Amino acid sequence: MNIRTYNKIAPEGLKLLREGYEVSDKTEDPNGIILRSHELTESELPESLQVVSRAGIGVNNIPVAKCTERGIAVFNTPGANSNAVKELVICGLLLASRKVLEASQWLEWVAEENDLQTRIENSKKNYTGHEIKGKTVGVIGMGNIGIEVANALNGLGMKVIGYNRTLKPELRETLNDNIQLTSDLNEVYTNSDYITLHIPLTESTRNFINADAINKMKENVLILNFARGELVNENDIRDALSNSRIACYVTDFPTKNLIGLRNFIGLPHLGASTYEAEENCAIMAANNLRNYLEEGITINTVNLPAFAKKMDREYRICLISKTELLSQINELNLKDVDITSLEKNGIFYTVIDTDNEDEINTINDIKGVIRIRTLVK
Repeated sequence: MNIRTYNKIAPEGLKLLREGYEVSDKTEDPNGIILRSHELTESELPESLQVVSRAGIGVNNIPVAKCTERGIAVFNTPGANSNAVKELVICGLLLASRKVLEASQWLEWVAEENDLQTRIENSKKNYTGHEIKGKTVGVIGMGNIGIEVANALNGLGMKVIGYNRTLKPELRETLNDNIQLTSDLNEVYTNSDYITLHIPLTESTRNFINADAINKMKENVLILNFARGELVNENDIRDALSNSRIACYVTDFPTKNLIGLRNFIGLPHLGASTYEAEENCAIMAANNLRNYLEEGITINTVNLPAFAKKMDREYRICLISKTELLSQINELNLKDVDITSLEKNGIFYTVIDTDNEDEINTINDIKGVIRIRTLVK
């Protein structure tokens, strides 16, 4: 199997792709791609490509719709960098609350003065901040990262309101009992001293935080965005900072129009930039890719149904289609086969396990299939 890499992928992940794999950043006919932030174009989806695995959570840099049309599975790594992002969110919240950056910059300016200690004592009142204990934080988006942020901030003594329309049962089980959940955004806006965003970027969430939303928030709210820059309307947040409608905007996605504004804290996309997170993401991305290529397993795909069964027969035929195929398969009168058919957003993933090699050619004749793959144990 040929694997194409884009960006620097942690070697701990690539070690998993040694036996039976050729890994390179040059191959032109890859069976799989592993990437981080590289903007994958349609021209980089050759006929040989079966799977794209991102070492990260967001897939906005991957043409997912085109991949789906071509029967290319797209994976991400939910949870692998959650702790890294959570810690940076806490860092950003504390930086904004205690005026740490302003105070540190001021200290550099006066460092050469002879009466430095006197100057420090006389000036520190200019950098009086706020404690976060007892304050209310609204966490918008209760996925893997949102849950970790909510639990951590609750542990620091904050009252947490978590916004999510639906919460996965497995995530609900990890949520601290003290955290209030709501499906009403207005409840978050009107009660929160801090608001932190942890939702994906889609057409419906673009400009999620805009002038209308800001006007519903408490005066002097602090907004944190470590999810995606486009979730916040740049012009509206600029106006809110300029007229002191909000106390501070902290983001991992700075732009030219925001850098330099008073009460703006921008970081150069450091959310997942820890050695631990890069390793975790690379390992999960490599495992996602390998499990799909070798056994057709689709856990952590964003465009196919989740299928987790290990391969226990000699052959596995995996079919991707836009129509349900069971009626056609049943007409073939196959003997001694295990069949699983799953659907997600109009895409069907049908898996047929068999020990009979003769069945493979018969299945290859099924109509309406986007892609068919035959795996051998």
